[in-house]
Amino acid sequence: TKSFIATPRGVTLPELLLVVAILVAMGSQVIPQLQSADASRLELAVSEVTAALRYARDESVRSGAVHSVELDVAAEIVRVVRYADFDVLAMPPPVVFHPLSRQPYQYDLDSLASTAPTQVASVELNYDAVTAPDRIDFSAQGLPHYIRPGGTRHRLLDGRIGLALGGFEMGITLDPLTGRITPDASPTTIVVVGP
Repeated sequence: TKSFIATPRGVTLPELLLVVAILVAMGSQVIPQLQSADASRLELAVSEVTAALRYARDESVRSGAVHSVELDVAAEIVRVVRYADFDVLAMPPPVVFHPLSRQPYQYDLDSLASTAPTQVASVELNYDAVTAPDRIDFSAQGLPHYIRPGGTRHRLLDGRIGLALGGFEMGITLDPLTGRITPDASPTTIVVVGP
């Protein structure tokens, strides 16, 4: 009788190359989808911040009361508040409720599942003759101002809010003359320059 002795056999180079080629092909499909998800979440976050700004502006025009958007950069929180009779020292500021959810109009960009971990990358609010906190007040005409305690108004000269997520950035521009709030058309890739 013949006995068959099993001889251990390794992986040949062509087999190994075939497996690596398959893994590379699969990886090239997954990575763009992950980047696409970051860009989509960033677009949603920009949409939420834009909606908050527009709501504050529209409510100021409708009610005649100052509505503001506060940007807490450290906590990544955007909230809409209302100040009656220029009482900007009211602490805490009166709560504004979201028109649909009836919850306080506040977004935590860093912890909402749909937008996390979006960061407020920059807040560039240049007001006339004053350094202001990261807050945009809207007058009864819908124009962006900074209103100091006591009611002194400082008009916005230039305003832009930048958000970032996963290698992408996107901004929102405030027009100081019309109050128009315009988000960027699409996210751009952040380019990191070496030291």
